[in-house]
Amino acid sequence: MAFWEKFKNRQQGLRQSKERGSESGRSLRNDEGAEAPWLVVGLGNPGREYEKTWHNLGFMVMEILCQRHHFRCDRLKFKGLGCKVCLYGQEVIFLLPQTYMNLSGECVREWARFYKVPLNRILIIVDDFDLPLGTLRIREHGSAGTHNGLRSLVACLGSEQFPRVRIGYGPKPEHIDIVDFVLQRIPEEKAEVAFAAMSAAADAVELILNEGPARAMSRMNGEAQRAKARQKSDRLEKKTAELEDQAEGQKGESHQVEESFSIKESQAGQRGSVEGGNEKL
Repeated sequence: MAFWEKFKNRQQGLRQSKERGSESGRSLRNDEGAEAPWLVVGLGNPGREYEKTWHNLGFMVMEILCQRHHFRCDRLKFKGLGCKVCLYGQEVIFLLPQTYMNLSGECVREWARFYKVPLNRILIIVDDFDLPLGTLRIREHGSAGTHNGLRSLVACLGSEQFPRVRIGYGPKPEHIDIVDFVLQRIPEEKAEVAFAAMSAAADAVELILNEGPARAMSRMNGEAQRAKARQKSDRLEKKTAELEDQAEGQKGESHQVEESFSIKESQAGQRGSVEGGNEKL
C-alpha cells in the first residue's frame, strides 16, 4: 500500500500513542488586557490538484493537528476555512487560507483583525526549500525570503514580527524551475521523511501554544541541530568506509599486479635456464 494511502490511519495511531493535555499551559493577554487567542495558519493551495505537494506542507501539518485534537477547519469566513478550539487552557484559532498561496495575507489579515490577534500570536506553518529535506526551523520573526505566501503576509500585516514554523524539503535541483518544484507531488521515496518532518512541525506548534516560541525554539531547533550533526557524522563515516574500501580494492589490485609480475619473472628465468641448457648440448 502506498505511503499516502496509510496517512490517516497512521495519524490515528499517533493520536492514541501520544495523548496531550489540553488544560495545561498559560494564557497570554493582548494590548487591551483581554485574553489574546492564538491564530495558527497552515499555508497551502486549495484544490485536489495541489494535495500532497511540497507547497502544501502547511496544510498537511494542520491535518495532523486536526486529527490529534479532534477538530475540523470547516467554517468559511474571510476567504479561509477555520475553527476555534480551547487548547492548553486558551483559545486557539486554526486557519487554512483559501485564497491560493500568493494571496494568503489577505485572509490572515481579516481573521487576525476580527479576532483581535496580535502579531506575536499569529503562528505560520510554512514549507521552505531553502532548508534541507526533513529539517525543522522555528523563528519568532524574519524575512519572507523567496516564499510568496510569506511575502503576502508581510505585505498585508505590515510587519515581519510574527512567529513561524518552517519545514524544509530542499535543496531545489538546479535544472527545475521554482514553481515546478514547489508544486511537485511528494515522491513516495521521500514521503517517510516528509511525514516525520510534518509530525515534528505539529509537535512544535503544540509546544509553542503550550510553552511559547522561545522555549520551542530552544528545544526543537536544538534537536534539529543535533540531528543535522548526526547526519553529518553518518555521512562522514560512510565516506570514510567508502575510501577504506577503495584503498583495500587498490591494495588488492596492486597485490595481483605484483604476483603477476613475479610469475612473469619466474617464467622468464625458467626460459633462460632452458635456453642455456640447450647451448651446452
